[in-house]
Amino acid sequence: MLGLRTHGLDRYEHYIRRPSDFGKLELQDWLNHKSFRVSPNLLIDSSTTREWNEPELFYQNTEDETWVRPCVGPKLEPSMMMLRYHDSNIGQMPQFCYPISSPINFKPVLKYILQERSELSDGFPQKYNTLIGSLFDIDKNPETLDDSDIEALDDIEMSSDSGNVKEPKIELQALEEIQQKHFSLIVSNNGIFQTGSTSITYIQSGISGSIAIKPNNVAILILLTQPSGHLLSILPLDDGKETYLLQYWNLGQKGQWNIIKHQNEKQFVLIHKELGICKFFEFHLPFTFQLVNNLTLTDSVIMNGSFFPTNYTDLDPYFIIFITAIRYERIVYFVIEWNNNEIKKKEVYQLTVFDGEKTNMTIPIGLNACLVETPLKFSLVSANQIMSGETEFHSFQLKALKGIKSFFPAPLLLLKLQELHPHTFKKFQYCTIISSSTGNICFCVTERSTIVNGNLKFYELTRFKGLKSISPLPSNPINLDSRSSSYVLVVISFSRTLELTLSLEDLRCLDKKDVIKPLKNITFKHTIDSSTEENSQILAFTSSKFYNTHTGSNINDTRNSQVWLTSPNAITQPCIDYKLRKTHQLIHLKQFQIFRHLRIWKCKNLDIALLQRLGINQSNTESSLIFATDAVSNNRIFLLDLTMTTTIDNDDPVQGLINIEDLLCDTENETILLNFTKNNLIQVTRDTIYIDPIGGDKELRKISPGWEFENVTYNDGILIVWNAGLGCVSYIENIDAVDESGALVSNLSSSKGMSKFFKQLGTVTSVNFQIKESTDDPTKYDIWILLPDCVIRTPFSDWISDSLDFSDVYILSVQQALINGPYFCSLDYESYFEVHTLQNNCFKKGSRCTSRVNFQGKDIKFRSFGVNQCLAFSAFEIFVINLTPIHDSRELDFYKLKLPHLGNNNSILEVCPDIENNQLFILYSDGLRILELSYLTSNNGNFLLKSTRSKNKKFLYLDKINRMLVLNQDLREWECIRLSDGKAVGLDSQLLKDDSEEILEIKELPIATEDNPLEKKTVLLISFTSSLKLVLLTAAKNKISNQIIDSYKLDNSRLLNHLVITPRGEIFFLDYKVMGTDNEMSFNKLKVTKHCIDQEERNNTTLRLTLETRFTFKSWSTVKTFTVVGDNIIATTNMGEKLYLIKDFSSSSDESRRVYPLEMYPDSKVQKIIPLNECCFVVAAYCGNRNDLDSRLIFYSLPTIKVGLNNETGSLPDEYGNGRVDDIFEVDFPEGFQFGTMALYDVLHGERHVNRYSEGIRSENDEAEVALRQRRNLLLFWRNHSSTPKPSLRRAATIVYEDHVSSRYFEDISSILGSTAMRTKRLSPYNAVALDKPIQDISYDPAVQTLYVLMADQTIHKFGKDRLPCQDEYEPRWNSGYLVSRRSIVKSDLICEVGLWNLSDNCKNTV
Repeated sequence: MLGLRTHGLDRYEHYIRRPSDFGKLELQDWLNHKSFRVSPNLLIDSSTTREWNEPELFYQNTEDETWVRPCVGPKLEPSMMMLRYHDSNIGQMPQFCYPISSPINFKPVLKYILQERSELSDGFPQKYNTLIGSLFDIDKNPETLDDSDIEALDDIEMSSDSGNVKEPKIELQALEEIQQKHFSLIVSNNGIFQTGSTSITYIQSGISGSIAIKPNNVAILILLTQPSGHLLSILPLDDGKETYLLQYWNLGQKGQWNIIKHQNEKQFVLIHKELGICKFFEFHLPFTFQLVNNLTLTDSVIMNGSFFPTNYTDLDPYFIIFITAIRYERIVYFVIEWNNNEIKKKEVYQLTVFDGEKTNMTIPIGLNACLVETPLKFSLVSANQIMSGETEFHSFQLKALKGIKSFFPAPLLLLKLQELHPHTFKKFQYCTIISSSTGNICFCVTERSTIVNGNLKFYELTRFKGLKSISPLPSNPINLDSRSSSYVLVVISFSRTLELTLSLEDLRCLDKKDVIKPLKNITFKHTIDSSTEENSQILAFTSSKFYNTHTGSNINDTRNSQVWLTSPNAITQPCIDYKLRKTHQLIHLKQFQIFRHLRIWKCKNLDIALLQRLGINQSNTESSLIFATDAVSNNRIFLLDLTMTTTIDNDDPVQGLINIEDLLCDTENETILLNFTKNNLIQVTRDTIYIDPIGGDKELRKISPGWEFENVTYNDGILIVWNAGLGCVSYIENIDAVDESGALVSNLSSSKGMSKFFKQLGTVTSVNFQIKESTDDPTKYDIWILLPDCVIRTPFSDWISDSLDFSDVYILSVQQALINGPYFCSLDYESYFEVHTLQNNCFKKGSRCTSRVNFQGKDIKFRSFGVNQCLAFSAFEIFVINLTPIHDSRELDFYKLKLPHLGNNNSILEVCPDIENNQLFILYSDGLRILELSYLTSNNGNFLLKSTRSKNKKFLYLDKINRMLVLNQDLREWECIRLSDGKAVGLDSQLLKDDSEEILEIKELPIATEDNPLEKKTVLLISFTSSLKLVLLTAAKNKISNQIIDSYKLDNSRLLNHLVITPRGEIFFLDYKVMGTDNEMSFNKLKVTKHCIDQEERNNTTLRLTLETRFTFKSWSTVKTFTVVGDNIIATTNMGEKLYLIKDFSSSSDESRRVYPLEMYPDSKVQKIIPLNECCFVVAAYCGNRNDLDSRLIFYSLPTIKVGLNNETGSLPDEYGNGRVDDIFEVDFPEGFQFGTMALYDVLHGERHVNRYSEGIRSENDEAEVALRQRRNLLLFWRNHSSTPKPSLRRAATIVYEDHVSSRYFEDISSILGSTAMRTKRLSPYNAVALDKPIQDISYDPAVQTLYVLMADQTIHKFGKDRLPCQDEYEPRWNSGYLVSRRSIVKSDLICEVGLWNLSDNCKNTV
């Protein structure tokens, strides 16, 4: 690629031509005056079909330059299990958190950026084609373009197009006056997202480095570096919901690029540590940076780099960078200095530290001063010392600061300290907060003269477990208040992001050996985000334990299928196809457990006259008015002030909760409505309407039509009561207009229109009315009549004029309905939620949208939750559904609330949302709980483990006791974690500690035991280095005990770190011992049998481990992993490049047992093999040498692998070329093809090591001796004269392997042994799925036939069962429905490009 390693373009805006969108730098245009042909990226149509062999690419026909697809693959057999892509859960591993400020009204900012881009494009030079052509000639390699070459470009006069009429310019100063909004943004390993949000801006190529920078006073930008060698400039807006790519730069080298910035936020440097390259950039425009120049420290490996803080002023703008490096195996300190007036002129100073140590971190802590951490000490280094050649630095030791992780300058903290403790901190001018790998957080204060007098102090703040990084909160009100004795910062701990409020009252100065206590000085901690751990394993299983609330990982799963991720730090249950919103309980009021219905009003929204009647004199109060009823005879009204309320354990009166006794009109009869107008209180019981004037001398009015009210609805003065069974409907047009002499109630029961309605109603008695504002005229109202099979709209004016015709009818099947603004929300009879948009008082055509959540026949109630959201709740669950569809689809987004675990009998009776305060008033069976809504997350459960520093842990789900067993291999301890709430119970670890051997694996045996009804027993198998132990786990009386039942010892051999337990309880393991250059390995099959301890008492039995089958062979490498499918062993060796099948392991004898190689992609290596059923299995493979994909899922089916005698005399097609016997001799696992009585492996390698149990076998077998002689004679010939293979069969310039391609190996064998050699007829997989990230782990849940794939970036892919129809026209979907990737904005052939690309999900852009 041209220009990748060129030195910087000083003012690259002069090079930009004007394309159709924005300016871009395209070297190929300069060279050839032709547009560069960019191959289409992996943008795949999921409706197409592809062949399984190479399902990852589009192929180019080089003859006519057209893009074609390969031929359609062979039809699949119905016996093969096909898994289709269903959904994904994008991983979000937090690395850094940055405070972000951006304008609330960001549209002018976007216009300004477009204006800036237009100015860049207008300056594109007309003379550059000739100049670039002369620069990039044969003698001037673009890989070595010097700064002097770039400087020549600046001497060319630029001509611009002055004829364009420009729009009025937007001034930057006007943007600075726009009100700012503050939020926090998390950068993960694969994207950026706002704290508490599950919507991620996905960065396809990954993120290796990041920094937040504010080059202007308008918005903060995020600079990202990618492993592919690109620098990205990102503008986050609107709380991170809108993210824009402003610019990218090709750095020319792949790998880890670190970013450091100067305090003025305009200069920044990129450092490639391994190559010793420094690239200097500056923001020459408010939103655009340029490359100034490059500096390569030859023969150097950079360890760390940072800017020295300087007295930067416009009159004396200079910059100094401090770099530590290893050069010629010596520690060298570099100082790079330049002035902003001569930005390209860099002065470099170096100082060799002969007795120096490798540096872990360099931190700027004061004027021209940096703190340098080495493994043994800390040193204070200044720029002047390096420039003058001083080698003596002020050094000290500090245990609490060992292993620095992150830091940031904290001027607001210093102001607080100088206000709170002036005698101690008044003399200091700089303050830096530092965190260490041990979780310590402290701060360092320095003076301007610290370098001279060595006066720097470190003070403790706190210690927090699992600390990854820290960040400031400069806009937090507590931090801005210099008189406040608290300070707030953000920490990332494990997968959580938290705000910590620290007390500054008692600060201790740290000595070199001081230890900070955990959670010291923390007065409040608040989780603001829960993301993804760095998990190494995924477990999928179906639990037999059912709860009233949904606990599965998939939203519509009725079988409680769960997915759990494990790491040394925590176990996590992700939500695959839905999101959760965490809640925080504020208070629990047990006084409300006698009530069944609830209604809430915020006092600040009530009329002042009512507040005065309640005794409230201030209208801005945060108190709430609560009406509660038991739906029979008990009506109460309360005034609640949360600022005064505390939760108590008994039922005594609670401070802040006042019972108001004189407000209700009727406290003894069932109340079905209570509401307030400006002038009146309205209370409706089953037979009476009460209108109570709030103020004045008016008397209470009672209205009783003389029949029982079935229900009532009210809106803005209009009240309707009805009884469908009696055929009665009455209404009040305006409650506030009712007086002593006025008409009280208008009865429509005898009207012609209503009579017609009840006649049409027939025997249907389920009727509901809702009053809503007209969508086209807010002064008018419509009455919506909800029936089981239709919805009728009637204008309220027709009710008044008695001209009802009920002609506006919509056929809908409705269980529940709610009209929320312009949305008609309903629950159909299949329990799906759907929404119709109202337009001109009618259902808008084609506006029907649905959510994927199915409520599965539960009793659901709806509540309005703002303008665009609806709250749906059942007895144990609450959902919030967005009423606007996702992008251009017809699907509604939703999330579920994570409610506190309150048991299976504590049901929800009523939910009242407080939208302004982000709270929910939830009436449970045990009282009223007020919950505050917190952050969104994809984790249903996340439980921290003990001993997080111990990395070697094994995890096993125990279904009988519904707990996760965690085995700590390092500490030889284990515990059981209850998955419903994370409660952990430690187990007796004596049996683990009694055995000094290394613990390898633990599995559960599916064996039925004679369970006592009060006991639950589980049988476990634990493998050690040379033994197996059978352990019985018994759960009874809230305790879990364990005991060893039996053990199995091995002699002079070691176990492989892998156990396989089949569904039938069979045990397979592999042991090995080293014999010279070979390994003697054995596959073993054990079975568990029952033995009677006492022959007289038949019921007194115990379990024993018994060897059933053993197969021994030799190999010069070891088996990496294996699994068992039916009675067949599938194995791969330590290189993972080949896959082998041992057929019918148990039923075949040693002399008849055969091993067959299975077809594998030549660029793939096996990572893991798991069975899908008795005949199908899937292989997770890594593709390390490909640029278009990283991994594959490869599916095999044993019934398609047929074995027979090779009686064919024809050779393979010429396209395969002549095979190379070298491939056979390089196998690292026995081929196992039989020739007479000796295995083919013996024939080829001249060894006889297979166990012989047949007396008829003799070592002097003539047939074998002949084969050995042929082998020795032909070996040299094949190795010296093996012909070069011809090109493989190609279709559209792409390799396409036939499904018996591996047979070419066995054709070579046939040439040695003759036509009687055994060969496989079909060894190919039947399906493969290409994935664009490396696979971390896979797990299969057979109960729901679902495969879960954990990727290296913690993304989870779900593949579900899709039964194949047996039609001949059936063709498999392309790549099983998985879309490999989207087209990337970043062009590999461009050095840089500026623009304005929206990276939001609905724009389908990615980088």
